[in-house]
Order: sequence, then structure tokens, then C-alpha cells
Amino acid sequence: EIIKSGFKDYCNPAFLRITQDESDYYIDHVKYHVRFNHESIDNRHRIYAANNYKKLVERYQARITNFYHYIENNNILFVCNYHLYPKQLNQIIKSVFTELTYKIIAFNIIL
Repeated sequence: EIIKSGFKDYCNPAFLRITQDESDYYIDHVKYHVRFNHESIDNRHRIYAANNYKKLVERYQARITNFYHYIENNNILFVCNYHLYPKQLNQIIKSVFTELTYKIIAFNIIL
């Protein structure tokens, strides 16, 4: 859904929330059900959530820009950790980036 929408609202602070589980605080994206683990551990959520999530938005806007830059190279390898081959992701990539040459490698790693 995120790729399909062109990352619409992905960096929109209106959809970002700090949530808490039994052990820690996290920054979650409530529209896309994404948890920003790396920006949340060791109380980092405070840094990334400050000033209406300014640092988080800057970081992910840069990553989105880089993603589209790499897509232009037209020879992409997507690597993901997923319990099955991501058929839906494959279909979305085919429909959104119709001219893209790519491969997907899916690992099933349980940490």
C-alpha cells in the first residue's frame, strides 16, 4: 500500500504516534501500521518525535528520495525478511514500476 500510494502520508506527522508496550515506547504510523523500531529503541523516540517528528520526517523523506533514485537505475534487488514469498509486493512493483527490471529475495529469518 505504501509503494502503491507513492508514499502518500508516510511522512505526515498527523499519522505518527508514540505508543507503549510492556517494555518500551515506539513511534508508530497509524495509517500504514508501521513501527519505526530503529528510531524508537533506547529512548530515541524522544529525539525523533520532537518538533512534530521533524527528525523522523527528514530521515524518511531522504530515504524515499533515495528509493526513487535507485529505482531509476532499473536493475534492482529487493531483499526482505518475510515468512512467504511476497507475491502482493511483487504485483505492486510490477504495476507501479512497469519498466523496472528487478528481483526479490525473501528470507525467513526468525530472530
